[in-house]
Order: sequence, then C-alpha cells, then structure tokens
Amino acid sequence: MPPADPLDPLPITPRGPLAATVNPPGSRSLANRALLAAALARGTSVVRNATPSDDTDAMREGLQSLGVVMEHHESGDAWRIHGVDGHLVPIATELDVRASGTTARFLTPAATLASAPAVLDGTQRMRERPIADLALAHGALGARVEVLGTHGCPPLRAGGSRLVGGEALL
Repeated sequence: MPPADPLDPLPITPRGPLAATVNPPGSRSLANRALLAAALARGTSVVRNATPSDDTDAMREGLQSLGVVMEHHESGDAWRIHGVDGHLVPIATELDVRASGTTARFLTPAATLASAPAVLDGTQRMRERPIADLALAHGALGARVEVLGTHGCPPLRAGGSRLVGGEALL
C-alpha cells in the first residue's frame, strides 16, 4: 500500500461533546490599537493578552516616550495604562518604532497631539518603507508632520500641533 499523502485530510471521528477553552494567538496589530486607544483615553485601562512581540514592545515604549504611564498588571498578562485624555507630553524627542510599520503609522497621528515635536525613526528596513502619504493626509487635517528621510520614508517629525479635522484627499 502506498504511503498516505500528507496533504490528505485525516478522518475525524467525534467521541462526544467537547468542553474546552481556546485562546487563539493574538494579533500584534490589534494589540497596538488597544494600547493606543487606552493611552489616549481618559482614566485607567487594562489591556489583557496583548500579544508579546517586538511591535507591541515598540508601541509601548513609544507611548511611554510620549508621557503615557503604564505598568504590568499584577496578573502578568496585562498592562495597566493611565490614559492621558488626548494630551501627550513627550519625555523623549526620539521615538524608535523599530521595524514596526503599524507602530510608525499609529504613533505618527498620536505624536501630532503631543505638546512638542518628536522624531519617529526605526530600523534600516523601516527607512525604506514609504510614509509620505500619511504625512500629507495629516497635513491636510492641520497637523505638522515632516518627512525627514529620503523618498518619502522615515524618519519623520510630528508634534506640537493639533488635528483640526476636515477632509484629506490623497
């Protein structure tokens, strides 16, 4: 008899009802959204199961550099974040987004809310990823975002302005 093809599905024969709890792997992108939302909110938030990764580390460190206070929650799998109600006060002038495009694209608009400008930069690979359209869109909404890198790529400077809103056409 020839060996079974590893791509052929194996038959599943149920033995009865299943009672289980399943925790699927999290999403770095969703975790970064939750961290940012909690940071900009009013009051204290707890973000649980934020996928540990270089991207979420970059986001947390970037938010802390913008004056957001956060610490590990006592459960160990969560972060307690003290929201700033949209009022960021940078304690660092440089934010390292590492190789995280999500962090660069989320921290840029957050940095426009800061009381002083900060430079967002990252790895050499990040310096090859275009971000000029994001800067233009924010400029159309009243924010000051300046691309400092070549070919519309990071680093960029953002902050010291407010988003006034409106319409941005790209």
